[in-house]
Amino acid sequence: MCKTRIKFLLLFCLFFSKLIALDEGYPVSAGVLASSSLSLLSVSPNSAMCNPAVAENGLSVSYAMPYSMHDLSISSLSYQTKISSFSYGVGTKIIYQEDYNENLVYINAQLIQNNIVLGANFRYLRQEIEGYSSVNAVVADIGLRWQFYDFQSSWRINNICAEHYKYLELPISYQTEFAYYLSGAALFCVGIEKKEDLAYAAGLKFDIVPNFQLINSYMFESQQLAFGFNARLQRYRIDYGVKFHTYLSPSHSISINYYFK
Repeated sequence: MCKTRIKFLLLFCLFFSKLIALDEGYPVSAGVLASSSLSLLSVSPNSAMCNPAVAENGLSVSYAMPYSMHDLSISSLSYQTKISSFSYGVGTKIIYQEDYNENLVYINAQLIQNNIVLGANFRYLRQEIEGYSSVNAVVADIGLRWQFYDFQSSWRINNICAEHYKYLELPISYQTEFAYYLSGAALFCVGIEKKEDLAYAAGLKFDIVPNFQLINSYMFESQQLAFGFNARLQRYRIDYGVKFHTYLSPSHSISINYYFK
C-alpha cells in the first residue's frame, strides 16, 4: 500500500504540478530524523547536510528506510575536517527506488571565529524518474551558529539561488533554532522553519548513562513524533532514529559516525 501511494504521489506531481525533490523533505541521518531536523539536537559529521554551519569533524555513514518501504532506501556518506579556523566537508546522498532515483553531492565550508560559525554548502542534485528525462540543479545554502555558555542558536537559508528547471522545484526555506542546556545531562531545542507556511518543532536530548543519550522530538503542524538514541564508544558513535507518520508506516534510520582526534 505504501509503495502504491509513493508512486502515485510522484506521478501526480509530475503530471499536475512541479515535482519537489524528495531530498528537500526527508532527513537521511538517524540523528536528524530523531530530532525532527533540529540540527543542534544531535550534531554529527552529517549535520552539515542539514545546516552548513553545524557539524563535527569525522566520517559518517547513514542508511534510512522511509515509511518502512523495503524497496525505497536513502544512504549517505559525509566527511568533515578542520584546519586552523576553517572546516571543510564533502558528502553524497543517494535516494533509490525502482522507479525513482535522486543523487546529491555537496561541498561544505565553515569559518570558525570563537563562538560563531559561518557556513555555506554548494549542492549538485540529479533527479530521475523511470521513463522520463533526468533533471539537474545546482543550489547553495548558508548558515550561522552562535553559542554562549549553555545557550546556542543557529540560522540557515536553503536554496538561496532557487532552481526552477523543467519539473523540478527547490523552494527557498528558512530555519531558526534555539537550544539550551537545562543541565549538564539535558539539552532542550526548539525550531521554526518557513517554506510556504511556518512549521514548529521541539525536542529534548538527555543522558541515560555516560555516552548513551535518548532523543525525543515532535513536529506540531504534521503531528509527527520521533525518537532515537546516540551510543558512543571511544571515537565511534551509533545513532538510531524512528519517526511516526500520520498516515504511513514509521521511517527508520541508522548512522555510524567516526570522530577524528
